[in-house]
Amino acid sequence: MSTESRAAHEAYGQRAIDGGLALHCSEPTVTDAVIGMARDRLAGAARILDVGCGANLDYDVALAEMGRRPVCTDFAMSFLRLAPKDDRLKLIQSDAMALPFAASAFDAVICSETIEHIEHDAIVIAEVARVLRAGGILIVTAPNLWNAARLIEMVKRRDFTIRMMEGHLREYTPGHLRKLLRPYFTIEEWRPVPFGWGGKFGGAIDRLIRAGALKRLSKSVAFVARRNAIAGFNATSCK
Repeated sequence: MSTESRAAHEAYGQRAIDGGLALHCSEPTVTDAVIGMARDRLAGAARILDVGCGANLDYDVALAEMGRRPVCTDFAMSFLRLAPKDDRLKLIQSDAMALPFAASAFDAVICSETIEHIEHDAIVIAEVARVLRAGGILIVTAPNLWNAARLIEMVKRRDFTIRMMEGHLREYTPGHLRKLLRPYFTIEEWRPVPFGWGGKFGGAIDRLIRAGALKRLSKSVAFVARRNAIAGFNATSCK
């Protein structure tokens, strides 16, 4: 993440603190998808890291309710100051491109709605792979470039210019995210993420997304990936 982007995020959190406001760092359906994947796939994970945890810690509180004690890290100290106080959670300020943990320190990593904000996303994925043991699980989500809401809005406007959300340096197709993970991970699951829409039209689209028929139009790309044992990967280094 650039210096300007870091400063903007820190200031955003500070404004929330000064105004007594809450920050919502992830949409409810994305949160539900991550918590569902964690319940299904992290039963045997004792050491769990949340990279880019944000201010809400929804995933981490859910993990704590499952008996886990996750480590939660974010670069924005103001976000961590806004986070709920919970003795079951360990909060650490750190840069996702230079995680302050030993190699193979964790059994599982969650990195949700984070890499789109960081200038060098490949470095983040390499760092996640470094701190994750061979065979460990990564739960990763990122905004879907060609999601249903964007396509519908483009048709309505008759304008096919991509307008990303503020703060996003990029968004991802499933193929793009697979390519980013491929040097270190094997994708084991691609989970659809609906929008939470109601009504006849929106509800029908959401049901098709949930069922998997339109998962390419999901709100986010959500993968469960397993860390490979990679020849030449330095699993003994420590930052």
